[in-house]
Amino acid sequence: MGEPNEALAALIAEADARVRCSYAGLARRVNDLGSERSLTLRYDYTSVHRWVKRGETPRDPVPTLLAQALSDKLGRRVRPSEFGMPEEAPLAALGPTGSPSRRVASGSDEMGSSAPWNHRGTVDVSVALSGSGALVKRRNFGFLFGSALTAPAHQWLVQEPGRLAAALGGDRVTPELAGRLPPMIAELRRMDDVSGGDLVLDLAEREFGWIAGLLDRATYNEPTARKLHLALAELGQFTGFVAYDAGLHALAQRYWIAGLRAAHTADDPALGAYILWSMAHQATDLDRPADAATLIETALLGTRSRQTPALLAGLRSDQAYAQAILQDGSSCADAAAKAGALAVQISPVDEPPWLYWVNHVDVNARIGRAWLRLGQADQAVHPLADSVRQLDSSMVRDRQLFLADWAEALTQPGQQQDLEEAASRGLEALVLAESLCSTRATERVRDLCTQMKPHATVPTVREFLERARPLVT
Repeated sequence: MGEPNEALAALIAEADARVRCSYAGLARRVNDLGSERSLTLRYDYTSVHRWVKRGETPRDPVPTLLAQALSDKLGRRVRPSEFGMPEEAPLAALGPTGSPSRRVASGSDEMGSSAPWNHRGTVDVSVALSGSGALVKRRNFGFLFGSALTAPAHQWLVQEPGRLAAALGGDRVTPELAGRLPPMIAELRRMDDVSGGDLVLDLAEREFGWIAGLLDRATYNEPTARKLHLALAELGQFTGFVAYDAGLHALAQRYWIAGLRAAHTADDPALGAYILWSMAHQATDLDRPADAATLIETALLGTRSRQTPALLAGLRSDQAYAQAILQDGSSCADAAAKAGALAVQISPVDEPPWLYWVNHVDVNARIGRAWLRLGQADQAVHPLADSVRQLDSSMVRDRQLFLADWAEALTQPGQQQDLEEAASRGLEALVLAESLCSTRATERVRDLCTQMKPHATVPTVREFLERARPLVT
């Protein structure tokens, strides 16, 4: 973690004393200034937090836009050098599209779509993503959608795994060292369950870079190489998930695609399908249900004989959610029924360790979310309520998200509507969000506030909205 940017913090505090200047508002102003230059920027509260607390430097020309935004607030000219960031690069330093040149996977294409789906291609893409041990500038990535997002899923499906070749030169990776990697990743997952993605992301990125570096420079035999690729795939899935939880959606996609390559190289279709499930979950969250449906169908096809009840139940529950967004009630009900039937078959001892969190409680909650999104709040309330009551206490973020869903279902018109209860569940979700370092948890409270505002005349609802104001603004 870098040193805090105290100069930037002081300027923001000075601006806030003069006129209101929140992190979120400053990020929105930077985005607006970018739009005036025909740039599509999607910075948010988390971005400014990282610039201030971690001393991160955004890509050119964002420091100049940030200085301009502060100048507007302070009524005087501010230069990027005042808060330790570089001045805007001259035109000669820019690439042919007007953006700073940077290293990308496989030389010319950003995610190495032309790189072979084998050991060397996986390592090249992963090292380029991790900066060979140094964290890349996360905001250099553009968001993928449509065919650019789903093409790697199809490549994963149709390519044949090649033999793992031992790397030349460097230190030898022993089987004992490779065997220590899965428990390390499991501990990162538990940290994320309790604390949220914002807190764990740096750790996950560094571990990903370390394993990519081992694959790139070390020597090892073929069984050890497979263990390293499996660890890289699992870390790619996890790092992508915590980046998504932190609101860094484009970065999440890059780690998932790198992890998908590693799972393919290790010939583990179940882990690859799990990564596609993560990508689909993000797509539904960002209202891209068609992309999600394609990713899930590809995952279901690609699991071959390696599928497990937990994996299939999770895929089917998110398939139901995607169909709910598409307002296809019949397909949603079909997928939900399949998910429910699979959920009762889950036996944790027979599932891979990375699916430790998938059980009938989680699946039922996701089915409830699908009914809620379909507009059938009366059907959503009971599975959401039952799941929250039964959920393991260590799953703090999941509990927070499901509580918010339960509260939203209680605000909707119908026999299940109970505004007093909705406010109580909303307050529980708010308290948990305040304990988490999770952009997604905060955004879920913000969405819930939007749902509750029409009922602000109810005293308990008004109390919830007032309590939530500092978090969501």
